[in-house]
Amino acid sequence: MASYLLSRTIMPNLVHYLLKPEVELYRKGEGGDPAEADGWNWKLHHGFNRYFQRFRDRYESTLEWSLDHRAPFLIGFGILVAGSMCLVFFIGQDFFPTVDSGQIRSHIQPPSGTRIEESEKYFALADAEIRQVIPATELDMILDNIGMPASGINLAFGDNPVIGNSDGDILVSLKPDHAPTEGYSQVLRERLQRKFPDCTIYFEAANITNQILNFGLPAPMDLQVGGRDAAANYKIAQNLMRKVAAIPGAVDVHIHQIVDYPQVQVHVDRSKADQLGLRSATSPIVFSFRSVPAAKRRRTNG
Repeated sequence: MASYLLSRTIMPNLVHYLLKPEVELYRKGEGGDPAEADGWNWKLHHGFNRYFQRFRDRYESTLEWSLDHRAPFLIGFGILVAGSMCLVFFIGQDFFPTVDSGQIRSHIQPPSGTRIEESEKYFALADAEIRQVIPATELDMILDNIGMPASGINLAFGDNPVIGNSDGDILVSLKPDHAPTEGYSQVLRERLQRKFPDCTIYFEAANITNQILNFGLPAPMDLQVGGRDAAANYKIAQNLMRKVAAIPGAVDVHIHQIVDYPQVQVHVDRSKADQLGLRSATSPIVFSFRSVPAAKRRRTNG
């Protein structure tokens, strides 16, 4: 119905105004192509055809000359191909192309069980290292995001690798006039890992282009080990991590999962809990406390 309405209203008006010379010839019974028409659309049409015909004639004459003089043409073509092949030594060799957007995104994961107050100290020291590497004239802003995001949407629809309240991201924004961002990332990777050997530190995609190329993952290459035995899977992942880290050019190799997070297991005595007016849905109940150091675990009954 919409198409029928357009064909009976708008289309006749467009024909009346855009093809007015042709309509007049049709009414006179002359028909044919109004080559001498005075409308702007026909002038544009015939002008384009004239320039295109000139280009076509020049291309045809060039092609005929190339066929008549094959030797000079082949020599020139060979020089062009050889010169193009020489550019192989100057192009990048990254698995994914890099974009210098003036942004750096670093993830710091302190030791398991670190309180968020202690994590803040790690991030403050890391910020000081960044300010020593990047000149103040090129540094625009440093933003620390520590702990879990306030909404689960950030985890579901983003590449946020935060897995606890102790780790987080450092977002660095550079000014428009800055040195190559990748150079700063390489220096910071070495300095931060040397200063914080007990932390897991790696760099993520900071710009939207590399985030799309990573398909929502924290890194361009992601290896996953699956199986029924979690302990055996973790050993396989550790072995793979050591082998991948030995590959030249591989950086920020790490295992995402944390398996040594400190816990305190509390087994509730239902009789004593009932005397105190306390109830528990299931037993035992497992509570996780970030304040307990990783080296100290205790089991209490009560």
